[in-house]
Amino acid sequence: MTRTKTAAVAALAAVVVVAAAAAVVAISQGAPVLQPSSQHTLEVSATTNGTGTLAEQRAAVLASGEIPDGYLISKTGDVWDRHMGEGEIEKFERVYINMLVTGEDTHHKDLTTRLSLTGQNFHTLTEKPGTHMDEVAVTVLHGSILDGTYKAPDSEPVKRYHEYILDLYGDDLPDTIEGVKDRLVELTGEMAPMAHVILDTHNLWAEAGVVPFEQFGDDPHYWWAVVDLHECEYNAKHSGDEDDCSVERDHLENERWLEEDPEFIPPPG
Repeated sequence: MTRTKTAAVAALAAVVVVAAAAAVVAISQGAPVLQPSSQHTLEVSATTNGTGTLAEQRAAVLASGEIPDGYLISKTGDVWDRHMGEGEIEKFERVYINMLVTGEDTHHKDLTTRLSLTGQNFHTLTEKPGTHMDEVAVTVLHGSILDGTYKAPDSEPVKRYHEYILDLYGDDLPDTIEGVKDRLVELTGEMAPMAHVILDTHNLWAEAGVVPFEQFGDDPHYWWAVVDLHECEYNAKHSGDEDDCSVERDHLENERWLEEDPEFIPPPG
């Protein structure tokens, strides 16, 4: 098994650095649908862009119901200036964009770039620097459990992610639907009506093997196997090439790492 899959590694590293990952793509909570956006397939330009103040961009996003996934919204305004300090925003954006554009251009890289940009742009628009996106995801998830709309995912990686965040945040989750709504406003401000985007995209990240740093580190061989197989299958599916992922599929489905007794592989970051 190769451990040099640049698109996947860059995606994992980006999640660790920004503590958020998340795109408005076709979603099914039971089984995330992974498909390239018709308007961004292999055309994502990871640059800083956006017109107007954050308040103006936030209003436009809420009106459209879509988070930009083709460029990085700059962290302008007093809130982000106070949080990050003079000169740090530009430095952060330069490093972040560099991570996203590094590596071979593939359909899978296009997907992970768009997911990264969506999550980062959502967080920027909240103007809530202290909010962790996994807490947003689990709050939305918990709300669906309370209102009876939750459907257990068919995907094993997504199921593991849900179990992890429910265990991590379970003791502090609201007891009522109104409490969930209030918590989402506390966490995401005016972006609360679109908080479901974070759970949707974190489901897609988990399907691709990209989960919180600590969860990845608890079982790195399993998650690397998920990363490898997902990248192979996704590229084959969306490039029209013949699926030649038998080695990766066998490695994951039959837990070959138990037979190989590999040495520990730390999470990226």
